[in-house]
Amino acid sequence: VGGSERETDISVLLERIREAGGNLEGKLPASSKHPQGRNPYAHISSMIKRLLGGSYTDLPDEELPRVLEIIDICENNPF
Repeated sequence: VGGSERETDISVLLERIREAGGNLEGKLPASSKHPQGRNPYAHISSMIKRLLGGSYTDLPDEELPRVLEIIDICENNPF
């Protein structure tokens, strides 16, 4: 995949993370580790990294559908 196409894929993922993170504002359960409140954008990125073994920017293009699925799961099931 060319650089321009790769940048487009990353832009799509970033936009989707922003959208999902915005929808999760104030919906994540409280945590004693985050007394000021949890960051939904960081939560989504953390889950991608935990489940797929790397940042969405470092994963191969073939993982794009799985990354989008993880974002959807995070958005629809705040935890």
